[in-house]
Amino acid sequence: MPSGIRDRLDAAFAEFDGIVAGPGPAGSHVHAHDDRVVVALAFEGNLRGRTAALTMDQIFRRLGNGARLDGRAPVSADASLACDCPTPDASFYGLTTLQAEVFDRALRYATHMGYDPFADNVPNSLPGAEPVPLSPLFVFLSHAFETLCRCYACIGPDGGSTPSLGVWSNVLRPFEARVLEQPELIRRTVVSRRAVRALVRDLERRRWLEVDKPARGKSLLRLTATGRRAREAGARLVEAAEAEFTARFGADRTARLREALIGIVDQLEIELPWHLTGYGLADSSLTGGDHVPAQPGPPRVPAHGADWPVVPKDPAADVSAQPLTALLSKALAAFRIDYEWGMRGHGTGLDFIANFLQFVDDDGVDLATASARGGVTGNGRSAVERHFVVVAEPTRGRGATRRVYLTPKGRQARDTYLHLVAKVEKEWGCRFGDCVTDLRDALASLDPDLDADLPNYPSSTDWLHRSMLAGSAAQREQDMAPG
Repeated sequence: MPSGIRDRLDAAFAEFDGIVAGPGPAGSHVHAHDDRVVVALAFEGNLRGRTAALTMDQIFRRLGNGARLDGRAPVSADASLACDCPTPDASFYGLTTLQAEVFDRALRYATHMGYDPFADNVPNSLPGAEPVPLSPLFVFLSHAFETLCRCYACIGPDGGSTPSLGVWSNVLRPFEARVLEQPELIRRTVVSRRAVRALVRDLERRRWLEVDKPARGKSLLRLTATGRRAREAGARLVEAAEAEFTARFGADRTARLREALIGIVDQLEIELPWHLTGYGLADSSLTGGDHVPAQPGPPRVPAHGADWPVVPKDPAADVSAQPLTALLSKALAAFRIDYEWGMRGHGTGLDFIANFLQFVDDDGVDLATASARGGVTGNGRSAVERHFVVVAEPTRGRGATRRVYLTPKGRQARDTYLHLVAKVEKEWGCRFGDCVTDLRDALASLDPDLDADLPNYPSSTDWLHRSMLAGSAAQREQDMAPG
């Protein structure tokens, strides 16, 4: 076994809260055993130790699944691998060298978010812990955005010939001409290629789009007569929703909100979608990870997946004519991008922390609550489980209550959340000027009059799922039609 992996795992054990690390024979350690790497894991006799043990079990269950590694069965504890070291109550795991390397990466992935939120060298952050705001700016933005979305849905419910706000904003709206190449639609909407592919399929099934796929060249998209009517209906509903919002909350307050939003959106360096959109149906992140590294700019570009388009903002573009929903969406997206700048992987994004993780204390929550707030399934397949942010107790019998706990990575996300939010807001004040204070004041005056059940951060995937369901329903109707 290369000595490097032993040293790295020993260091990783020392960082992981709840694992008893070396030096000493009673701590967790690694050594060579025949043709395998043997890992001996010992845990503290408290809740942190129990959580660490559950996390290791989750990592090992996934480690040997499928042919991604070497086709071995899922890794499990094997007492026959016990070495001569007096390590009481340790669990012993036999790994190939490749699995040991993957285990090291997974262990570190579950330990922290990938950076120190309080470090001076973190992009978009300022040194020191900032004062925690009474209510974060992005929560106010989320409440206003969700209220406008509800206004739109109440005036024109999704279904039939009426597009959802997301479909109108991010698919139908850009069709000023009747024909668009698919890459141009992606550029105009700033939606990932994978999401656009799914949306085009859905709208083709609904017969709102016609798609020409030449043997060579780019797919050509054309609105059908039904699609054109849906586009016009959506535009009318956007205007009606904003008028309803203005009537409910007052012209002066709405105008103040619009003016402050324009001041911020006008200074953004890249285009962002008119409606919050996840990277894909199963990925709520806006930019899709860190396959392409961040660029400090100008223009300032976040880390992103290969399918996410980077569209520099036209300095001459006039944002003042954009609807309030679009301005709120862009401000929310910009805040989330800045919050997540430098984070590694998924599961500790602003949506997860704002709606779920911040409410989980060290004693955990029951699975039903974790499912309702964070989509936790308890089988290791939900986003926050797959990314080792939370871990669930195993099934213990019919009717038994299962608890869900935060891993060290999840606890770090929870404990740094409000301070990091405060840093982003302070940095926004430096970047964008007085319009940030104006925006907070405008939103704070509105918020007490909004519904009490609004999410702290709106879903970026729900409208994609609704589009898929509508497209699937239309396809079934076509398949069942006579002739």
